[in-house]
Amino acid sequence: MVQSGLRREISPNILKTFLLIFVGMAFLNSIIFGIAEYRYSKKLILRDFKYIASSANRALADTIWRSDKVEMSEIVDGLLKNYNISAIKVTNYETKYVETFKVKSGRQDSISHSSDLIFKYDNKNVKVATLQIYTDSTAIFYRAKKTLALLLLKTVIETLTIFILLFWAFKKLFIDYLSEIEKIIESRKYLPVDVETNNSLPILERAFRDVLNNMFLLIFKYSEDKTEEREKKEDKKEIEVEDEVVQEVDEAKITLQRILDFVNPTQEFMDRFLKESFVYSQPVKDGGGDVYLFSEIEKNRELLLLLVDYGNVEGLSAVEMSIILKEIEKDLMVKHSLNNRLFALSKIVEFMDKKIRSRFAENGLKALDEAEFKGVALYYDKINNTFEYSAKGVVILKKDIMGKFSTYDDYGLYSDRTMQHQAVGESRREHKIDMAEGDSLYIVTDGIFRQVKRDKAKEEIGKKGFMEILTRISQESFKSQSNSFDQEFTTIKGDKPQVDNVTVIGFQV
Repeated sequence: MVQSGLRREISPNILKTFLLIFVGMAFLNSIIFGIAEYRYSKKLILRDFKYIASSANRALADTIWRSDKVEMSEIVDGLLKNYNISAIKVTNYETKYVETFKVKSGRQDSISHSSDLIFKYDNKNVKVATLQIYTDSTAIFYRAKKTLALLLLKTVIETLTIFILLFWAFKKLFIDYLSEIEKIIESRKYLPVDVETNNSLPILERAFRDVLNNMFLLIFKYSEDKTEEREKKEDKKEIEVEDEVVQEVDEAKITLQRILDFVNPTQEFMDRFLKESFVYSQPVKDGGGDVYLFSEIEKNRELLLLLVDYGNVEGLSAVEMSIILKEIEKDLMVKHSLNNRLFALSKIVEFMDKKIRSRFAENGLKALDEAEFKGVALYYDKINNTFEYSAKGVVILKKDIMGKFSTYDDYGLYSDRTMQHQAVGESRREHKIDMAEGDSLYIVTDGIFRQVKRDKAKEEIGKKGFMEILTRISQESFKSQSNSFDQEFTTIKGDKPQVDNVTVIGFQV
């Protein structure tokens, strides 16, 4: 009676429960491992992209530096022959101009690997562009399809085999167990007080179902633990990758600083010409800022300062500006060696403007006409103790030994004339600065004048506000004045955004 009831009533319920739980867990486990395999294939493709980007770095950087669109197109087409690559994008680092962006037909640019294109200039690394190599789900599935197919086949075979064996075993054991209970009940040797013959089978069915549920909970927990362990390992690897990226960024900053140190003068160089000196520079953003260059025309005798301020115009980094100044310096040295004299200072200022504008044009800067050049060429003859300069948009302040300030701008000594508009042709002339022992000079770009004050809507620091700052700070030693300018500027600016690059160069002869 019990066995026939089991086959008729209990067996279909147990079969349904067992089938749903086991098959569901088996395929859930397959999905989890399938996702893990997909992510692993994606990681392998991106790792391959890293090697591809490294191999193509030199060739692409060279084409960008030379603005060779044809050769760049050929290199990109060659890379796109790789099935895993669905698209390639090259973006100029400074101008953000997209040099090229090609996507395969029918593919997507959904997943990318980004790397910097570095050009070696004068044994220094210069970041010229960003290379992005894309892949998509099609490439990832193509790479992982064999593994996923084998995983699915393995799951189906294991599910059928284990299901047949376990179900047959559990069914046989359960029938034998109920047969023994039937014999006991029929012989009246044992009968539980709270169990009647009529409801013993449903109770036993629930008990057996509880056993199955507990067993599958253990299986599920084991699978869950394995998944968590795998995720922890992947998170650890991602952290290591992030650390590598941070390290690369730090190395890029170090490289940038080395390049700037290369073009800027050393303290030993400054001490040969100047008694005391400092430079305070605060760019609006990393990689930008006003650029200056001290150049020794004749050893221990003639010194030339070139300063360029192009405001917030996008297109050239401080590194590229510095390289341009080095090129200008070489041209001036050639001129000096041939004629034993420099260009006129006003011509040098014009030459700097034209040289930099031509580089802007090469980089495709559309707002070039709106870019206003500001700069100064300051010449110092140490033997005769004479200063000459030509400027545009840069102010020079002289402090004498009595603490009195004199202002020099584009048109010469401001205090000795009435301010008036000058013709364009007269905007860049040469002027002398009379210096005596103990006098100090301060070369200032207009970024600090234009800065809006804290807690003010539009009020700027202006020249008057800067003179108040300079009067306080100039009482200190030159070594501490740079830090003092930084503290004053930070305090006055407050939480207002910085509007322009700020540079103050001070020295005593």
